[in-house]
Amino acid sequence: ALEDFDRAIDLDPNLAWAIASRGQVHHAQNHYTKALEDFDWAIELDPNLAWAIASRGETYRLMEKYAEALEDFDRAIDLDPTLTWAIASRARVYRALERYRESLDDFNRALGMEPAYAYSIAGRGETYRQMGNIDQALSDFDQALKLDATIDWALDYRGRAYLSLGRYDAAL
Repeated sequence: ALEDFDRAIDLDPNLAWAIASRGQVHHAQNHYTKALEDFDWAIELDPNLAWAIASRGETYRLMEKYAEALEDFDRAIDLDPTLTWAIASRARVYRALERYRESLDDFNRALGMEPAYAYSIAGRGETYRQMGNIDQALSDFDQALKLDATIDWALDYRGRAYLSLGRYDAAL
């Protein structure tokens, strides 16, 4: 994929979508500095490319640069309020900052737009778990895993929720 994006960018260095797409490949490879360089370049070329702004926000989130992540998510969501994944990712930033009410608000907003979005359901469950609302957390984890059994982190957090209740067999 990188070779194809490199070639497209060589042919036209103003293709913001191709530059941002290459940034997503770097992001997926955990090459966050390279990803940020591409996202910055793409956004400079097209300041309204909401998905690229949100992708940069997700990169910042993974780097634990939460202020930058929130700024990008806010901007991307203002530009495109239908970016459900960006809303759910912003909720994860709020949770990391222990701003649980805002985290729940964003997860619920995302679920209002896409009720079967397993990522948001599991994310909301983890917010509930961190708040100590274990019953609601378990309900969300179970629902999310019924929709998508491949969310490994939801299995981990559900196990932790069971552990906090002393339900060791279920935790295992």
